[in-house]
Amino acid sequence: MLRDHYEGRRTGVRGLHSPGRFRHGHFSESLLFGHLAFNDSIALVNRYYCGVGSFYTNVTLRGPDGEQVIAAIRELGYRAFVADTINGLTLICEQQSDTQDKGIWHTVASRLSEKLACAALAVMNHDDDFLLYGLYQSGRLVDEYNSCPAYWNEVEQAEPLGGDPKMLCQAFGMPGNHVDIDRVLHTPTSSLEDDGEDEFVFATERHAALISALDWPDVPYQQGFDYLTKERLDSRWHVVG
Repeated sequence: MLRDHYEGRRTGVRGLHSPGRFRHGHFSESLLFGHLAFNDSIALVNRYYCGVGSFYTNVTLRGPDGEQVIAAIRELGYRAFVADTINGLTLICEQQSDTQDKGIWHTVASRLSEKLACAALAVMNHDDDFLLYGLYQSGRLVDEYNSCPAYWNEVEQAEPLGGDPKMLCQAFGMPGNHVDIDRVLHTPTSSLEDDGEDEFVFATERHAALISALDWPDVPYQQGFDYLTKERLDSRWHVVG
């Protein structure tokens, strides 16, 4: 099933995956999941065996501690799962953001960033086909990114749009490398006529490479509210609301 799903995406078979964007490639679990920690790898394999890509939306704040973040979420009336703060980074999976309505998840990031006077990075992965982010500073949108802006128009190949590597590195690098970040953000997803392998077939691969280029610690960056409602939570997660 996983092989069929992968080949379906690469050959553009509708019904297995979205608009015919991929035509070449060979399946390899190590290629798809080798860069992930064991638990994340298992979770992704399970999702692909279900015949769908990943859908998740989350916000990471930098600066405030976990107690401050939880208090802010309560005051704003949100319902969310909040991960333990690691090296100043706190990841939040808010319930309504998982609808993937851009207006909602951007607003959540903006309000939290403004209330806590900090940087916020809101990320959305849609069906493993494209990755979006919005970078906020004290409530103000300062950078925005879309790995495949022409996705819904079924354009055969589209260059990523937006994404300021230096600004992202300054806000969330630990310390990060803006040259690597630029490569991750602006490498096109698909190569329809070439026989060579794409560097990023799935949005999870691009997201993983971005986290690596930022030098982040072990933050559960590929989680969303809906996924967490179906999993057995460990002690690093806090339920708010």
